[in-house]
Amino acid sequence: MSSALSLAWRTLVRRPRRLALFVAGVMVAAATLIDMVMLSEGLQQSLAGILESTGYQVRATPRGLLPFESASGIPHSLALAEAFRADPRVEEAQPIWGVTVYVSSGAHAGPDRGRPLATFGLGVPAGAAPILRIREGRPAQPGEVLLNPALAEALEAQTGDTIWLGLAPDPATGGTRRRRVMRVVGIAQFVFSAEGAFNLAAPLEDLWSMAGASLQPAALILVRIAGDADAYDVARDFRARTMNADIYAIPELIEAAGDRLTYFKQLSLVLGTVSLAVAFLLVATLMTLSVNERWSEIAALRAIGVTRRRMLIQVAWSGLIIVGAGTISGLGVGLIVARYLDSILTRFPGLPLEVSFFVLRPGDAGLAVALLMATGLVGGLYPAWRAANVNIAGALRESI
Repeated sequence: MSSALSLAWRTLVRRPRRLALFVAGVMVAAATLIDMVMLSEGLQQSLAGILESTGYQVRATPRGLLPFESASGIPHSLALAEAFRADPRVEEAQPIWGVTVYVSSGAHAGPDRGRPLATFGLGVPAGAAPILRIREGRPAQPGEVLLNPALAEALEAQTGDTIWLGLAPDPATGGTRRRRVMRVVGIAQFVFSAEGAFNLAAPLEDLWSMAGASLQPAALILVRIAGDADAYDVARDFRARTMNADIYAIPELIEAAGDRLTYFKQLSLVLGTVSLAVAFLLVATLMTLSVNERWSEIAALRAIGVTRRRMLIQVAWSGLIIVGAGTISGLGVGLIVARYLDSILTRFPGLPLEVSFFVLRPGDAGLAVALLMATGLVGGLYPAWRAANVNIAGALRESI
């Protein structure tokens, strides 16, 4: 085996420029393949990671609407949250609401001075921080707010400062209506926030009071399942008896998202198949050229006793060397290209900061390597068969 590998290597390096060109071609194919494997379910896996990272297994949203699509939300959300909590299978239920608010602070201090900034206000239960990643401070109590980093920078606000929070701009004064003073108690990132978006989190009761929302609506109710209870069963039971909300387990939402992202899977399948076809043609072409150039040499080796099996293995090793060299370099190139493309795609407006299109899952690199090595082996089969079955007398006679 070692002698066959050594002979295969010496045969390939006879023409180093041609070898380098073919390895580069395989490298491009390998980079394309690993990127397509990462893209095929990358966005779905990324969204799944964001949803699962919140620690809640069931989600209720307004009937027929996406979360935060309408300010009306699920009416009487506290009652529905209490119904969830009353179920022994449920550990916790947190209603969340969203509404546009206007804030001013820092250089814009004062209720009627400066231009208020339009901000997405997230209403959460007092003392709780669902779907928030607190970087500094603590959850907000009544009369307090958490700012996201972009808003804190725009307002020149820090923990301990006060801001003016209003529900609607007042053209007459340049300030806001229904305003109140709120104290900043921390900096937090909303997990579904887009890059550069302004967000703040305040207690639900404060936002409901400012908006005059007597129906206590919620754009979202997050439910944490207790112990080993089945999230599917909880979602199904509450879905059957709740008329004004859509209730689903998180895995159901992930599956539904996957059905809507079939475009990425189809694109990945097509381009991945093309990359494998390119790798196959490169290996088959190079091995065929090599066998043709060494035709008389192969005949001489067979004449002095080299077996067909050994000749077959030697040519097959040549194909595997080319694919192996191209694959190793291609994986590195593919990861670099994937990171660059991801940085471009994730800049689309409205996408959450934590979303990613290219996700390297366990086994992705192994799958790509296995496919490429199998392609290299298959690509070298015909040239290897020709070398093993050379007509010794005819080949030697033609070489004279």
